[in-house]
Amino acid sequence: MTEALTSLSDHLVHIHGMKRILYLLFLGMALLSSCRSSSTKQTTETEASTSNIDSLERALAQESDPAVRLSLKRQITDLKMQAVTPEERIRIFEDFLTIADEDIYVISQRERDYLDHYYEYHMDEVGNRIEPHDSIKRREQRYSELGLEVEELGEGAVELVLSQALFTHYISQLPPYYQTYWHLLKDQENITTDGCLTLTWHELGDLIARHEAYTKTYPDHPEIFARLCDGYQDLQLLYLVGTDNTEITDEKGALLPEVRKEWQFYAEAHPESPTAKIVQEALKLKSYTNLRPLRELVSKIQKTSDHPLLVAARAQGQN
Repeated sequence: MTEALTSLSDHLVHIHGMKRILYLLFLGMALLSSCRSSSTKQTTETEASTSNIDSLERALAQESDPAVRLSLKRQITDLKMQAVTPEERIRIFEDFLTIADEDIYVISQRERDYLDHYYEYHMDEVGNRIEPHDSIKRREQRYSELGLEVEELGEGAVELVLSQALFTHYISQLPPYYQTYWHLLKDQENITTDGCLTLTWHELGDLIARHEAYTKTYPDHPEIFARLCDGYQDLQLLYLVGTDNTEITDEKGALLPEVRKEWQFYAEAHPESPTAKIVQEALKLKSYTNLRPLRELVSKIQKTSDHPLLVAARAQGQN
């Protein structure tokens, strides 16, 4: 009886073992089939995407209407970005900007009459904003669908540019170091209007500090330093001498209290900054009626500082 029970137990164990082996075998086959299916699906999707891109690029090459070209280029850019790494997307994005600039210029020339009379459509005689005519709304809706918007430049001038929403769509797909670079670039656009500074002195100082911090956060991207350095030097000069209608002095030639306070804050907050060295020397000056000493001071620091942005600027000047 004991031998029979032992034999039965061994048999059950054998059956259980076989079931487990069969289960693992079928599971492996299912996983292999799933992987093959996924791979086949991915290959099919890639081939379809490549085919779509080829078709769109042929259409782009034959198209002369700038609005249609811009729409086609957006579709091509979206498809290409889906299949590559964030690093590779940078080149695709910059290629898009190049052709977009060309087409936006042609569109702007075609829309010149509208742009020249933009404020007449949006303001009354005393400068109050008004609701534009339906025909103007429809026109601006078409711009929006193309990824464009009207940017006010000051002194009555406007221009068509790529919309902020479109930039956000593409920039969010790029590496962090490039996103930060792009925001610095955009934030220094149009910071003066009608000869006036559009930022507060503190906001201008913060923008300079962000430029300087970039080299510490992303030290392995000197190619970006070369792109930022010219704008950075312009910001330093603006911070020290002001603009025609946003001066650093009062009518008597005395340094404005808010400028002095900002310079002092910057020097304390960023003691290792080349800009801090400039303002420390600037604060020692007895008179500010003549801006030449300030300009010379800025130039001296820019030519001797070892900050990566200023080193990059000097390297560009030698090329």
